[in-house]
Amino acid sequence: MVEKSICILRKNNNGFFMFVEGGRIDHAHHVNQAKKALDETYQFNKAIEKALAMVNTSETLIIVAADHSHSLTINGYQHSGGDILGSTFGNYTTLLYGNGPGYYRDKLATSDSADKEYQQTSAAYKQFSAHSGEDVPVYATGPGSQFLSGVFDQTFIPYVVSVS
Repeated sequence: MVEKSICILRKNNNGFFMFVEGGRIDHAHHVNQAKKALDETYQFNKAIEKALAMVNTSETLIIVAADHSHSLTINGYQHSGGDILGSTFGNYTTLLYGNGPGYYRDKLATSDSADKEYQQTSAAYKQFSAHSGEDVPVYATGPGSQFLSGVFDQTFIPYVVSVS
């Protein structure tokens, strides 16, 4: 989809603005499905790679950002080379959520925590996992990207886009 969009939009001599969202990442996090979120992140990364390969980054500003994060966290001490989707020392998986629908613990011995539909355990029950409030990274390349480093308010991003 990114490839086709760029092929169409690049015909405009005045340039173009394109917004691509990896929205299924968010959907997976809301139901505590870490494997699905990771798979969707991988697909989003492939879309970014395609965009980078198709444009001249000395003329094109590409920004990759999130509008919020989720409470997914890495816990325990996974063995080197161990499966991030697997269990750590104890009856919990390495990946956990702060809240959401996976509150009740399952028996890890009888569950496939690498399954795309597996629901990670959460510390507090909610029907859907909530967004969290920490800062999110912003990655950028191209004209104006030098202004998108360090810590800044997310409302600064549209300003950088408007002057690039």
